[in-house]
Amino acid sequence: MPHVTVAFEDPTAPDLAPMHAARIAFNSEGYDPADVFTPPVANLNNPDMRFRVARVDGAVAGMGALRVDDGWGEVKAVFVDPAKRGAGVARALMDELESVARGEGLTRLRLETGHIHHDALAFYPRLGWVEIPRFDPYPANETSIFFEKVL
Repeated sequence: MPHVTVAFEDPTAPDLAPMHAARIAFNSEGYDPADVFTPPVANLNNPDMRFRVARVDGAVAGMGALRVDDGWGEVKAVFVDPAKRGAGVARALMDELESVARGEGLTRLRLETGHIHHDALAFYPRLGWVEIPRFDPYPANETSIFFEKVL
């Protein structure tokens, strides 16, 4: 079994650029640009973000971020290299983001994902997330699916 580590890293680090490009391309494929909400790299460096990188045996395998709000958080930018899927990377990222949220005193987490991201739509409920109605700041559309997890 590969060794997965998850830790804070600077989202602008040069070795993360290919993963960011893959994340943005994946989240944009099949969607109208108006329905794509994946954050650009610059937004992941904001003071309200808690950015994490997953590595498998030292190589970048995935990333995710937690945007901290008033009493709750939003999981953003979760992406795992397709070649590393099935190795526990996504679960390790989500476990870390939940741990960070608890450490910040947050009581619930939310996220938005696209309706054609079938792996994500199956994955989140396995971790205890439940589908919820749209939440702000997302506009009403036919492509977004929203989830929440009470911590």
